[in-house]
Amino acid sequence: RMPEKYNEVVVMVDKNNQITDYVLYALGLKDQEELKAMYKEVIQGNEVESEMVSFNYDEIVGLEFKLLLNSDYYKKVNGFWTYLKDDEKYLKEKLSEAETIKVVGIIKPNEDAAVTVNTMGGVFYMDELEKYVINKINESEIVKEQKENPDINILTGLEFNNEEFSISDLSPEQQMYLQSLSPEELAALINRYQEQANSTYDSVLRQLGSVNLDKPSAIYLYATDFEAKDKI
Repeated sequence: RMPEKYNEVVVMVDKNNQITDYVLYALGLKDQEELKAMYKEVIQGNEVESEMVSFNYDEIVGLEFKLLLNSDYYKKVNGFWTYLKDDEKYLKEKLSEAETIKVVGIIKPNEDAAVTVNTMGGVFYMDELEKYVINKINESEIVKEQKENPDINILTGLEFNNEEFSISDLSPEQQMYLQSLSPEELAALINRYQEQANSTYDSVLRQLGSVNLDKPSAIYLYATDFEAKDKI
């Protein structure tokens, strides 16, 4: 069936009921470590062969995933918005609270349809899911704080500028926090600060996934048939 709720999606196959390897990796039906290994082989100029695999309807319909937002990877620790994508304990906590996305059907283009999207497979969702993600990110504490402080990069606590990062620019509280970090943690944090040196207010919001629904970057029009297309 087609999605009826914002947290339901469908998988599209081609006319031969096939989908690309990339979709299988994205769905977790194939090991992503295998994809990384294949990529390394390609970079080195080696030939790579992909094994043909098959799945039945019940192995795909009913699959469930957890939805983590860009803003979910940040947590405020001692005055720092800390990026915790590699913190397994933190991620498990966020996943336990995250929205569940479920595959509810498999679709394929009608043979007579003039399909303009990729027909080699993909995951398709309702407009409501996109709006849900945008609204949840815009309602997050980190995005609200950035919007309330347009002159400050809240990922570093410093004003937006193109100057090189210096620990002396930090507040006494932030400097004390740095002293509590291991050499590896300190190096990673300083590296992240240096990466943010050329950031702008808009680029930080994009990094957090924030979107203004009232100011779309593009509008796409899709015709229902050839007659409507001519009118457009």
